[in-house]
Amino acid sequence: MSIVFSNEQKLIHQEIRRFASAELNPIAGEIDKEAVFPGPIMKRLSDLGFLGILIPEEFSGAGLDAVSLCIILSQLARESASVGVAVAAHSCLVTYPILRYGTSECKRAQLPRLAGGEIGAFGSQIDLDAQCSDLQILKKNGSNVVDGSRMFVFNGETAQNFIVPIAHEGHLFHLIQRDSTVLTEPQYLLGLRAAGIVKARFKNTVLDGTAFSELPNTANALRDLYAFADIGFSAVALGIAEACFDAAIAYSKERKQFKKAICEFPMVREMLVDMKGNIEAARLLVFESAQLYDRNDDFILAAHIARLHACAASVEAGTASVQIHGGYGYTKDYPVERYLRDAKSLQVLMRAPYETKAVIAKELLV
Repeated sequence: MSIVFSNEQKLIHQEIRRFASAELNPIAGEIDKEAVFPGPIMKRLSDLGFLGILIPEEFSGAGLDAVSLCIILSQLARESASVGVAVAAHSCLVTYPILRYGTSECKRAQLPRLAGGEIGAFGSQIDLDAQCSDLQILKKNGSNVVDGSRMFVFNGETAQNFIVPIAHEGHLFHLIQRDSTVLTEPQYLLGLRAAGIVKARFKNTVLDGTAFSELPNTANALRDLYAFADIGFSAVALGIAEACFDAAIAYSKERKQFKKAICEFPMVREMLVDMKGNIEAARLLVFESAQLYDRNDDFILAAHIARLHACAASVEAGTASVQIHGGYGYTKDYPVERYLRDAKSLQVLMRAPYETKAVIAKELLV
């Protein structure tokens, strides 16, 4: 296959690349070091329309497609994977289920706010079957309340509304508003340190039972959601891999040993070639899965494969880039150590590679 972008998508690429280079690049290292969710950057992204990527224009969004989403996420992640993951979670794990499964009232209430800069959170669980042992739903005073905790809540650091998947009485997705019954605490992560991922504790928290429609098959809805999220996360992984490659190319031309630039050494050249090949293969897989979604074709298998290979390519590119940088690669003086930490964290986020392979095998054997 080939990737052919429309004129609109080319303009989107130019605009987000310009933004990421000018505004995100100067702060990417600092927000990682301080582990601070980049609220001002998210506000700027909202002003540019990049938080309402998938939201239709009738709800004040940009009304763009999945290919455009992948362009935006990959370019953000080239400068900061934390910001890429935050926008991916906002778009794929919060906006998407509201668009697909939210009631008309929920869409009217939530989508304009999400497009306008209000960050949404998603309470992921470690196992992806939604039959949560970590959360319990109980009846109290005629309302459903939830009690328990979620270890990895995307964008939970600043979000006012949480979407939590838990199968209960024909419902899968539940909307929770942050109040005194919702407590969050930071997670000390290897990478993606500025992505706002927290642990959340719910204590007799009231669920909004009118936000999402009943579903005839909650398992299929969860399967659909995580496959779409894999499209977004694979685009983030692609951006990390590209950043690793760019850094390795630049350093290998600059660094000299034995009076020669190290890019002239066969071993370094082989590493660069392997990195480039893996990245280009990942790029095709990422955008193929997005194009399948945009054409309303079955995208689920392609999305899982794209996530598996793009994440592997980013980890391999990070490892190779650190090696090319030598001892400097292990210091904060160069960003490649951050790229590698982010790549490895993304690879195991929500689902480890062996679990992704199990999901792919299940799809193949249906």
